[in-house]
Amino acid sequence: MPDKARERWYVERLQTALPDFPLGDIHSSETPDFTVDTQRGLLGIEVTVLHLPPPSGKRPHQEQQSLKDHVVALANRRHAEEGGPALYVWVHFREPVSITKSRAPMCLLMRLPEP
Repeated sequence: MPDKARERWYVERLQTALPDFPLGDIHSSETPDFTVDTQRGLLGIEVTVLHLPPPSGKRPHQEQQSLKDHVVALANRRHAEEGGPALYVWVHFREPVSITKSRAPMCLLMRLPEP
């Protein structure tokens, strides 16, 4: 997992959820992803995300998320190219997602009405 901030968020949630999580400062590292200085020594934590295989006839979650990210990146680029102001937005996709990479630009053809 390349996103260190997300990895840290996972470790901090684990620390909050487990009452017996070792006390000590959490430090970023590479191998393992994090270390915790405990009274008993150094504890290493490696963050791994597991993905279950998709049900028969369904696309993998990673593929669906990648396509959603692609559509949002296209929209962001288009907004910047058209000189739009800085925005803070939330994006929601209707489930199930039926986007393909070749059809992703078509998603941007729909526009909201002007206020």
